[in-house]
Amino acid sequence: MDESIDGLSGKNSILQDPASYIKVDLKHVQILPTNEFIISTREDKLAFLFRYTSHLISISLNNMEYEITIPLNQIIVMKITKDQEIAIELKRNFKKSVTERNGNSPIITICSDPTNGKLNDAVYILFKPMHWVENNTLLMVEAGMQRLRFNLARGTDDGFSGSNSRVKQDVLISSSGSLADSQTQPPISQPRAMEMEDLLLSFTESEPEILYSNVNSISTVNDNEVTEFYITCVFLTERRAVLFSQEGSFNQFIEHVQQRFGSSSFNNIYYKNKVDEMISLKDEEDWDVAKWEAEMEGTIRLNIYMG
Repeated sequence: MDESIDGLSGKNSILQDPASYIKVDLKHVQILPTNEFIISTREDKLAFLFRYTSHLISISLNNMEYEITIPLNQIIVMKITKDQEIAIELKRNFKKSVTERNGNSPIITICSDPTNGKLNDAVYILFKPMHWVENNTLLMVEAGMQRLRFNLARGTDDGFSGSNSRVKQDVLISSSGSLADSQTQPPISQPRAMEMEDLLLSFTESEPEILYSNVNSISTVNDNEVTEFYITCVFLTERRAVLFSQEGSFNQFIEHVQQRFGSSSFNNIYYKNKVDEMISLKDEEDWDVAKWEAEMEGTIRLNIYMG
């Protein structure tokens, strides 16, 4: 157990400030390959915390009395699965730390392990949210973690950069079983781990990014020229770029993405507005608002989150 980790030492005020993290209430945490479970109960509630100001994630135990904190640079990949679960893959011998808060006393780092060593051999961790957690919250966590990890990779050699990096896709085949009402027992039918060779998925930015100078400058050849948006489509496992007519409809955009990338239907589509809010896209009216906001900002770039 590490006694001090960057982002923790001297950061008690940050750890206590609820405005500095996104919280996801959890049903359970599953650790692989050991297939250990940490179960939420009425008396001992679990939560996943994305502490974006200090570049950490935390597993909150016993109503936030304990936190197991892991720096983002210890995570190889993070994704939201098709079952709306948070899945992460960790570096070998990843760094972690345990903190304890006792009422209004200062938060302290402790050497004891409230999980009794369940995380010691973890390679993958799967976080199952409570049913009331909104999809928008999960999308914000995913987008925020990916952005921070990208920025960290640009400044340090954390093993995240490069087009040959490999990630694990769909860490588990989830069962239809659910926790008992008392939430004191593991699911009746526990998820089983997939074979390792089934987990591998190449993660590449297959299309080089268009230079910002070319994207943001609109040159008019004639009065009939149609302006195109540069749209970054953020999927669960990758980011892809497309050019799409500014006059195109919402349905035409969906069809274009499906044909271009071989994608199936999407349950949730969002865009990020100028104040970094995630706004749902459901119909042509929403689409027109998204395009209008981009135009008002003087840009022809849109980030669309699709899952």
